[in-house]
Amino acid sequence: MARGKSLITGTAGFVILVIAITTSNEYIKYGLLTFAGAIFLYEILSDLGVIKFKDRR
Repeated sequence: MARGKSLITGTAGFVILVIAITTSNEYIKYGLLTFAGAIFLYEILSDLGVIKFKDRR
């Protein structure tokens, strides 16, 4: 299940990255690049096991 979530957020980050590259507005571009970078960083760290969330069940 964690793999699927990682794939979904990774794809979302990639889509945001593409939109950021193709847009012409500078403010939107840098905002989206920062957002996509944060998503990718979170995904890499959670895959490596640096960031862990406890299951609330």
